[in-house]
Amino acid sequence: MKKYVLAIISGIINGMFGTGGGIIALPMLYDILGDTKKAHQNVVLFILPLSIISAVIYKKNYDIKPTVFLCAGAFLGGIAGALISKKIKVKYLKIIFGIVILYIGVKSIL
Repeated sequence: MKKYVLAIISGIINGMFGTGGGIIALPMLYDILGDTKKAHQNVVLFILPLSIISAVIYKKNYDIKPTVFLCAGAFLGGIAGALISKKIKVKYLKIIFGIVILYIGVKSIL
């Protein structure tokens, strides 16, 4: 039951902010899969439908020019990140993820 509640909360957070659903889903996937790397890799698949649904709902608010530019960079970064993730030790993956989340949290508050 806890997993379903977290999944719903994850969807709500992603819908409200356009991101963040994966942050909530990640610990849930740790518990389900029992493997840190698999959890990080599977959260990407979890985020895809959330992002598509949010994009459809927000479609009237797009500014396409910067979005296309960002998507091109994110596409290349996504490939690089996936390849790096497969090779990096779990210990370092956790540290990097924690630093990124901390940084985003501080930036969001300020």
